[in-house]
Amino acid sequence: MRSPSRLACLRGATCEVYQQEGVKQMPSEFDVQEDLLLIVDIEESITQTVRLGGDPKHAAALAGRHVRQQGLTDGEPSVVVHTSFRRGGEYELLFSAYPATRWRAVQVWASAQSHSVAVVPIMSLLWRFLGQGKALIYRSGSRFTFLANLGGSPVQFSTQAFSEDASDLSAMAGVLAEGIRAQLAQSPAGADAISTLGTISWVCRLVEAPDREAIDKEIIAKIAASLKTGIVPIVHEPLAGGSAGWMSGLAALRRVYRPSLAVCAPADRAALTALSQLRSAAWVSLAIAALSAAGAAGFALSTSSLRTAAQQTEKEADRIEENIRQRASAATLPPAFEETRALVERLSTFTSSPDLTQILGALAAAGGSGVRVLRVYTVQAEKTPARTVGAASTGSGTQNSTSGQGPRIQIDATVDVSANRAEADALSDFVALLRKQGFSVAEVEGQARGSLANGRTVFSYQIRSTRSNPQGQVQR
Repeated sequence: MRSPSRLACLRGATCEVYQQEGVKQMPSEFDVQEDLLLIVDIEESITQTVRLGGDPKHAAALAGRHVRQQGLTDGEPSVVVHTSFRRGGEYELLFSAYPATRWRAVQVWASAQSHSVAVVPIMSLLWRFLGQGKALIYRSGSRFTFLANLGGSPVQFSTQAFSEDASDLSAMAGVLAEGIRAQLAQSPAGADAISTLGTISWVCRLVEAPDREAIDKEIIAKIAASLKTGIVPIVHEPLAGGSAGWMSGLAALRRVYRPSLAVCAPADRAALTALSQLRSAAWVSLAIAALSAAGAAGFALSTSSLRTAAQQTEKEADRIEENIRQRASAATLPPAFEETRALVERLSTFTSSPDLTQILGALAAAGGSGVRVLRVYTVQAEKTPARTVGAASTGSGTQNSTSGQGPRIQIDATVDVSANRAEADALSDFVALLRKQGFSVAEVEGQARGSLANGRTVFSYQIRSTRSNPQGQVQR
């Protein structure tokens, strides 16, 4: 979110305007020549954390009553709530209270300017700058403020030195460290709060380098030694061309500014938000316009390229179609092709037919197992699914005889009663003897088993050779 182009800090009767060439002291009410972010950091303000009950929407009124009851202000103060944190039936509040007359005067002056003026309390920026579990120390002249964010719960402590002399500032370091330790001890984290915070950031409103910067380093070292933690200054932007001039930490706080932090009149606040959104929208519109122009040019070029490619593709398609027509007449099959193919199929069937002499010899040799062959006949292999049986079968044992063409030898057999053997043993020996002769035996599936009068079951098997035996001799 882009912040106003000029940065200033209201310090009471004067206003510090930060420029690249240095810091310019202006009256508290001056004519603004460009959009301005005005950080309010006046000594008359009171910043506290307080625990309240009731409805949080009445927080500002309750905080104002709390300040009056403590006798810290005369009359009704103007209260700005920076954050609230619910804890059980109560809520913790971080707020700043300003003298009502002075606060209204600032708002009237800001509203009367021809350029937008965003009025933001310093504590609003400091709190937004902090992440959860982080802490900072802000020095503004002789005033020191500690602020921590413990999981959304604010912890705050402020103290002020007698003057900005080096000795007074250095003496205040110990007081600040003790105050920080006491405030953190009252938090839910207790004595462990310091260790959970880790490194503390150091922010200075305005420091003159290098002499005054050395004083800050001395104060930082004392506080860090007392709290036994690290303190690191944030980047302070030079305002007068290098280390020989003024430096300010407000530039880092400026980066976290949002229009919602502004506490000027409602109409001005809406205008600031609208202006910020308008600027963003202007840049987005410009980018869209540029992309649209580039897209239009690219679209025109793409359309021309596509038209040319389409014409070339159409010509190529015509050429291929003509080539296909020319080849179609040359690819006609010869008149005697069908007769030749039928002859080849018949010869293939003849050569794949089983050797009956070899199979009958093998069946005779296996007859000693007690199995009697009742019938030997041929079947078409493609119509007869069979399951391999015997010791050589693997897996499911099912094979489909459609893998080969031509007839297959099939037998019907039963176990001879006179063999006085169990069917399973006799069939196992029968299959084993055929396998030794170089044949595979497959039980025919899907064919019902018959039975003889003596109660014996009739089995059907397909038999085929598993090895070449050109002599047709039976292996014994």
